[in-house]
Amino acid sequence: MGNINFNQIANNIRVPGVHIELDTSKAGSYSQNLRTVLLGQMLSTGTATALTPISVHSESEAITLFGAGSVLHRMFVYAQGNNSLQEIWAVPMADNSAGVVATGSVTFTGTATTAGTIFLYVAGQVTQTSVAVGDTATVIAGNVAAIINANKALPVTAVATAGTIAFTSKHKGTVGNQVDLRFNYIGSPDEITPTGITTSVTAMSGGLTNPDITQAIASIGDEPFEYWVLSFCDLTTSNAINTELNSRWNPNRALYGEAIGAVVGSLSSLQTFGAATNFSHISYVGIYDTPNPAYELAAGVSGTASVSLNNDPAIALTNLQVIGIQAPPKESRFKNTDRQTLYLNGIACTTADRNGNVFLERLITNYQVNAAGLPDNALLDINTLATTAYFFRYLDYVLVQNFSNSKLANDNNNLSGGQAVATPTVIRNAIVSIYNDLVNRGIVDNLAEFKKRLVVQRNTLDATRVDVLLPFQIVSPLYVIGIKGELYLQFPSA
Repeated sequence: MGNINFNQIANNIRVPGVHIELDTSKAGSYSQNLRTVLLGQMLSTGTATALTPISVHSESEAITLFGAGSVLHRMFVYAQGNNSLQEIWAVPMADNSAGVVATGSVTFTGTATTAGTIFLYVAGQVTQTSVAVGDTATVIAGNVAAIINANKALPVTAVATAGTIAFTSKHKGTVGNQVDLRFNYIGSPDEITPTGITTSVTAMSGGLTNPDITQAIASIGDEPFEYWVLSFCDLTTSNAINTELNSRWNPNRALYGEAIGAVVGSLSSLQTFGAATNFSHISYVGIYDTPNPAYELAAGVSGTASVSLNNDPAIALTNLQVIGIQAPPKESRFKNTDRQTLYLNGIACTTADRNGNVFLERLITNYQVNAAGLPDNALLDINTLATTAYFFRYLDYVLVQNFSNSKLANDNNNLSGGQAVATPTVIRNAIVSIYNDLVNRGIVDNLAEFKKRLVVQRNTLDATRVDVLLPFQIVSPLYVIGIKGELYLQFPSA
């Protein structure tokens, strides 16, 4: 019989006694800690160091680090609000010095003939301003602006002049264009403008030039993050993010990860946006006329999706509430045919119930065609990538656990027990066992076909290497049930 392989006890030890080493490599079990990273802008009032990834644990900490009302402050609120147990990091970016702020305005005219309240929503956050009989437009505008400026969590500042409030985004860049301004979101009878007063809105616009996302990517290095949440989705940013994530799926890095962004626009604009892009590792959520900025929607969706994907990556992401996101008015919500159009153009969709709650309907990726330009649904759902990443990580964990610090020999050797010797057949059996375990967990499927196609062989050029051809079939999420109903006035007799 051969010698047992020890890691710590030397073979030539001379000191008398019982020497015991502890090997814990077989005691652990696989678990995932899939972290989220928020990519967004901070304000100069924040204490964080720009382009330095940092873990965030509470809203108060986010305010201190990134500034009240900053993009990262608001993204954190929605990410944590939809997954309170996830580990959330952020990469704060300063505004681009060449950027331009977005501006907008609201205008009041008339004099109040009844008392009441002005309900003005700024980026989905309601402000309430009391109105007394006889208040003029100038008085009301001044009061509303004061309340807005007192709310540091809002992403804008306000200046009132003769009945008009001019809004300026706290950030430079396109994120300011995402700030929605509207009155009476809930509507009558709960929210109505006092009689005698009329209002109008000029939407926020003009924000230009986002921060350079490549600097944020470089600051992350090889830190593992599963969910990358984007605050802006311009093509330059998307190209850089997808390139990085493609690299993370490379076997030399094996870090994996997916990005989630949101785009607010009409059906036609979202269709055009989706059709012009083809990113395999980015999911864009499309919505129209929602009060919340797109970056809040993206953060909320990432939190909602990550709860389910972390628990089981293969389960369909259907009818999962995105807490805190306000639905578009009923007339602005996408119909079934609209959402079908968006799904066919690489845009994921949400739905809403009659109470205005928003639900994730299906989180697809933006990938639509292969390298030859032909339609390809191989990576349609984010579940496919999440389940594949789970399989690869689990396989890596168990193989390392079983075969680190091993020797490699050919098959058909008469090897004694206790030695750390692996052969192609031993490795193959371990892989089959792993696959069988994941079949039982509902992660992969079709064990018989897997065993038939699996190839494990020693490399003929490198004596220290084993090569594996790993054919696998993942379990798919259930999204569609097709039923053909056959109507009979009377079933025919047998």
